[in-house]
Amino acid sequence: MGFVHFDEKGWIVGKDGEPLYIVGINYVPSYVCANFFEDYRPDIIDRDMAQMEKMGLNAVRIPIFWGFFEPDEGLFNETAFERFSEFIEMAKGHDLYVMPWLLVGVATAHADIPYRQGRPLFEGDMLYAAENHLRTFARRYKNEEGILFWDICDEPEFYAWRRGNEQWPYNTARFNHWLKHMYEAFKDEDPNHLVTLGFGEIATENYGYTLKDSAEILDFMSVTCYPYDSSIEGLDTARNNSYLGFYVKMNSLKGKPVFTCEAPGFSAIWFSEAMLGRYFKVSLYGNLINGSNGVLPWCYNDFAKEIWTGRALNPKPAEPAFGIIDNNGRIKPTGKELIEFGQFVRDIKITDYKLAKAKVAVFIPAAYYSNVYHAKRRIRAAMQFLKGCGTDLEFVWDEDDLNLSGYVMVIVCAKDGMRTSSWQKLEEFVKQGGTLIHDYDGMRGLNAYFNSLFGVEVQTRHKNFRFDRLIMQSQLGTLDKGDELLFPNGVKDERYAMEQGFNLQKGSNICGEYLIVEPKDAQVVATFTDGTPALLKNKYGEGNVWLFTGQFHNGLFEIEYPDYQNHMMFELYNGILEEEKIFRPCTYVNSELEVGLLEKQTGEKLLILINHGPAQNYVELQLDSSFEGMNMSIWDNREGVIVKDGRMTLTMETAEVVKLLFSVK
Repeated sequence: MGFVHFDEKGWIVGKDGEPLYIVGINYVPSYVCANFFEDYRPDIIDRDMAQMEKMGLNAVRIPIFWGFFEPDEGLFNETAFERFSEFIEMAKGHDLYVMPWLLVGVATAHADIPYRQGRPLFEGDMLYAAENHLRTFARRYKNEEGILFWDICDEPEFYAWRRGNEQWPYNTARFNHWLKHMYEAFKDEDPNHLVTLGFGEIATENYGYTLKDSAEILDFMSVTCYPYDSSIEGLDTARNNSYLGFYVKMNSLKGKPVFTCEAPGFSAIWFSEAMLGRYFKVSLYGNLINGSNGVLPWCYNDFAKEIWTGRALNPKPAEPAFGIIDNNGRIKPTGKELIEFGQFVRDIKITDYKLAKAKVAVFIPAAYYSNVYHAKRRIRAAMQFLKGCGTDLEFVWDEDDLNLSGYVMVIVCAKDGMRTSSWQKLEEFVKQGGTLIHDYDGMRGLNAYFNSLFGVEVQTRHKNFRFDRLIMQSQLGTLDKGDELLFPNGVKDERYAMEQGFNLQKGSNICGEYLIVEPKDAQVVATFTDGTPALLKNKYGEGNVWLFTGQFHNGLFEIEYPDYQNHMMFELYNGILEEEKIFRPCTYVNSELEVGLLEKQTGEKLLILINHGPAQNYVELQLDSSFEGMNMSIWDNREGVIVKDGRMTLTMETAEVVKLLFSVK
């Protein structure tokens, strides 16, 4: 008897003992969009599972409606369990694992638990009712190999939608207490299966919940993800379709594995099927190269037109069109991309590979959740800049046991609640040979170590009225002394600027405020047009510190897309990475390109190139010397990849993914 677990590499291991990359789907039959165990039609369900098997999927995630399985507190519906058991057997017959998410009182229909009667979910009687509910499932199915994982609850933030019960933000201590109770309820009864919780926007927004606390409790992290807060533009643009990779990295905590239990996905009401197909393709591979162990998009099918005006769908006009299959059984572009991705990870045996360890870290401050809109965008900007220069990264959270060992560079661009002890550790990190990049983030960023560490004397801070360009004072990477760089962030709309009290000339830009410093030991690398230092470098101990005096990570997701594509920060980041000799498998400057490196223990390398752009993208990159002497082959026999003296050039089509294999001679 075997049960799904994670191996030492972080890959999922199936019941047969073999590594397994999950490529599955969320499922609610097209005829109901609610509790299909109540309206149970096994012939239709079996037909759907047969199609999933044909598509090469290996898991299905389903909702378990609390009120149907337990219609009165402590009294369970045996018919419901019989149907659930039959569902698992059907799934096993089609080589599908089942991942149930429980405590469903909030799915598409937002159905509450019948006997809840306004009681709060996270404490008191309902906490123990939920615990008993989970224990009942655990006792009954602890020996069931067809269960993939137990998912306590999907997107628990939505319980706050019911007035008079839970309210945002949740009390953090109360939520953590509830989550620990739910986790232990499963583990006490069932030591065989791993337990997680499906996180929605609660994972990165301020709902009174913290990722770090959850990672201490759960066996692994699983996330749902929709790029709602990205730029208002096509879903197939770099600022949107890179969001899933960011989300995965944000949930990679405490050494716990992570995978997407509800992503990618979006409704064809909002975007064309072709665009959604491009979004799926880029997101699936971005998900992979940012450390995910699997994907289960939302969802398998569109919902039948006959139920569009029913209780579940009538108030949600976009919900009928999320499926990868339409009502006529046609596989949409999203479904085709999922099939192709699943075929790739199987054929190449992706679990034989491991992601190369990132040497660059982006710092997340202690009070991240207190100013999350500001902090998240700046942190995402740092990730975009790094990825656009061929550099992978990890996130490190500000905590008592902050550990920077193993990293050669740390970027600090958001500093809400950042503590003096963390600055002390950063100072020691630099002193021992590390590199620190610091982007001014208002007065919250200044501290007792600032002047000495950065080699400056702070004079004052000033609101930025008109600085919209930088002038290089020395060479940096591909930038020459005297080069001018346009800074596009901020607002260009004169009317908006006047409403906000900014005295802007027409067409000028703002980026919040900037810091006026007098260099002491630091070298001025770039200035604003009036000579005010904009970028400085300081040698400190064995390492280096780079200071941006403006809030240069602001506004990346608000500017027009062409301004994003040509943003000066990509060149500046590239120059710093080059000067600091940070390892990059591929060196390039391309705001829409992302490269992932996976390696085998035997030395083979897999290089995955992703064009995040909505148009053709000419790519030039320099391979690291570690690729010298290796044989290169192209996974899909694609033509047009030219490699000479380690320099690679190719033209990538919209949302194209190129897979390159390098074998040892």
